[in-house]
This record gives sequence, structure tokens and C-alpha cells, in this order.
Amino acid sequence: MSPGIRAREPPRVHERSAGAVVFAPGDAGREYLLLRFGTGPWGFPKGHIEAGESEVETAQREVMEETGIPVAAQRIVEGFRESTGYSFRRGRSVVEKEVRFYLVESSTREVRLSHEHDAFAWLPYRSALARLTLAGPRRVLESAETHLAEGA
Repeated sequence: MSPGIRAREPPRVHERSAGAVVFAPGDAGREYLLLRFGTGPWGFPKGHIEAGESEVETAQREVMEETGIPVAAQRIVEGFRESTGYSFRRGRSVVEKEVRFYLVESSTREVRLSHEHDAFAWLPYRSALARLTLAGPRRVLESAETHLAEGA
């Protein structure tokens, strides 16, 4: 490249999604639902916000679509909203994604995975934290556990 000529920056696209940290009572106390995305990392249900949908509605719809847990079996825990972000390439663009997570208590532990995932696990906090390898989901889970431990 000639001096004074800079490489063209790839176009940046900003997207927002919403999701949920899902938990339910288990044999040894509270357990969190983790999903594995293909052969990739473990995480939480999340997805694009559709036109006319609130973040909470998106989170609950994504839980239903990705886990089969009906909205009627989901209770939003008030006072919790945590954001995380990441970026990835899509074609020539860099997508900068922000995901808002809500906290959902499930009255069922029955899960039917969507085609997007190949595994799920209900795990107590320490085991769930150990299973999460990405910093963003780990921080979201830590925040959820703190919120619930403080009596939410």
C-alpha cells in the first residue's frame, strides 16, 4: 500500500437483540438453563427484536422458540436488565451487536430445543458459570445470581 493511502474500513452495522437468563428451582436449589449453539459456546436464549416488539416480548418469544418453554410458564423478574455486546463479521461488514438480557423464572423444566442448538443443561450457579466460556454471558450470569441472592 502506498504511503498516505489508508485501507478502507469495513462498514459497521449496529444491531440490537434481547434474551433471557432462565432459571428454575432444582433439587439442589436454583438452576440456570444454558444452551449450546451448534458446536460453539454455551449461552442463553436470545434473538433479534422484531418490528413492534418490546425487548421483554422478544426475550420471552426467544425463550419459547429456542427452548419450547411457553410464555405462560415464564415470569419476568422485576428490576433486572443487563446488557452485553460483541462484534462479528458478516460478509464485508462488521456487525456490532448489543444484547439486553432479562431474568425469567420458568415454572417448567421441560425443554424442546430448536434447530439452532444441539444441547441444553440445567445447572446450579457455579457449574453454569464454569460452563460459560465467553466473558459477556459470564458477567450477565453473575449479575443475575447477585440480583436473585439480594431477594428479587
